[in-house]
Amino acid sequence: MQHSGQQFLTAEKGSDSARLATKQNLAIDVLRQHGRVRMRALGTSMLPAIWPGDVLCIERTEAGEIGRGDIVLFGQCGNLFAHRVMAVRFAGERCVLVTRGDSLPYPDSLVHSSQVLGRVDRVVRAGKETQPARRPGRFSSAASWCLCRSASLRRVAVVWHSLRCRSAAGKPTGDPDPAASVVIESAE
Repeated sequence: MQHSGQQFLTAEKGSDSARLATKQNLAIDVLRQHGRVRMRALGTSMLPAIWPGDVLCIERTEAGEIGRGDIVLFGQCGNLFAHRVMAVRFAGERCVLVTRGDSLPYPDSLVHSSQVLGRVDRVVRAGKETQPARRPGRFSSAASWCLCRSASLRRVAVVWHSLRCRSAAGKPTGDPDPAASVVIESAE
């Protein structure tokens, strides 16, 4: 794993990692049993397509139904990640995905079909639902390129985005506990 921004739902310093792991396991169970779950993004690996605080609507999907450009939720090394599919490779009946966060310089370890939990089919930001683009536009591609090369720029972008969203919503600007920010909702 390249850096902590790559992680989708992980414990931050001082947070209760056992509580977060329980929430992750519950989300996986809800997704497997009900086919849909909503989870709040905490990492910066998918900037500018997905920002910390966005709610991701995830639909259970088999690896064979996933194509290049989709954003998938998968588990690796005890963590959950939501990254874009760069390539789909087949070895006989087995499917392997090459994934990468939009603002990361390198691809993840190969994602095997057994690690795929679902596909992000909508993103909720500031009360508005949108479908994630399978191909980022020119601005998003340029922003991703810049953000993957500068941790300082990523931090500034996240602070700016957070302040902008909170001021628009009339909320105070303190950072919430990341473990408390995980949202798990069944879509039933």
